[in-house]
Amino acid sequence: MSIVTIEKCPICGSIMVKPKFICRDYLASNEDFSVYTCLQCEFLFTNNFPSNNSIGKYYDDPKYISHSDTKKGVVNKIYHFVRAYTIKQKLNFVCKQSGKQTGRILDIGCGTGYFINKAKHSGWEVVGTEKNEPARIVAVKHFGLFVKPEEHLYKFKDGSFDVITLWHVLEHLEDFNDIVEKIYDLLTPDGVAVIALPNCSSYDARHYKEYWAGYDIPRHLWHFTPKTIELFAKKFNFHIAYKKPMPFDAYYVSLLSERYKRNNLVVAAVKAMFIGAVSNIKTLIDKDKGSAMIYVLKKNQ
Repeated sequence: MSIVTIEKCPICGSIMVKPKFICRDYLASNEDFSVYTCLQCEFLFTNNFPSNNSIGKYYDDPKYISHSDTKKGVVNKIYHFVRAYTIKQKLNFVCKQSGKQTGRILDIGCGTGYFINKAKHSGWEVVGTEKNEPARIVAVKHFGLFVKPEEHLYKFKDGSFDVITLWHVLEHLEDFNDIVEKIYDLLTPDGVAVIALPNCSSYDARHYKEYWAGYDIPRHLWHFTPKTIELFAKKFNFHIAYKKPMPFDAYYVSLLSERYKRNNLVVAAVKAMFIGAVSNIKTLIDKDKGSAMIYVLKKNQ
């Protein structure tokens, strides 16, 4: 298996990086992976992880719902129920932040296509990229969407999208530096990039520590906080125009985390509701403490 070793911080370039803790892949393999920290900018990242050519087996699991679209089990049924509501909220958010009711959207890592299908039926011209072939097949067969492999991103013309979305995708991208540079080029001058990410400085992340489902090792390679996403945006000549927490994620991630700790479903659900509620209450005081965050990036003029 081909392994990627990171020797300098992907954000600030510092060589002062060191192991922070060990995290287990509770979803698919039960293998352990190292999470490193940058001593200069405090960015966290997975290290010694499988490369793009060999990481596929960590996604090819029926429990990985964003690709399999499975509805088996209570947790997955909850996911589908919440997603039906949040997709509408996401589209409303995109319209408000972009200042447009129609236009051209590119959804990178579109999975099985639910978000861009909603946008399509609301009048947007939509395009998706997705590296997982079974997920692409679902998007094309179920919704008739234009969804291409990840490498097709470099075939689009510069300045051709009003909105580019990455809903819990950036943290998966091995070559995120190249992709974000391309995103900058693909956006119109007044276009927006909307990026949703887990927040490893949230209350629930600090509570669950290495059991926190938001780490999702080794599928998640980069572990952002509001502080490090600011540095990230600046690096690529963007600024953060707006940010907000995603309240449903606190409950869902807490439920998965409790299950990783081997609690039965009833106990896990009760504890997850409590921890999720506390996490969301914390965001009322400081919105940077959300379990997951949405960031709106605009080009610096």
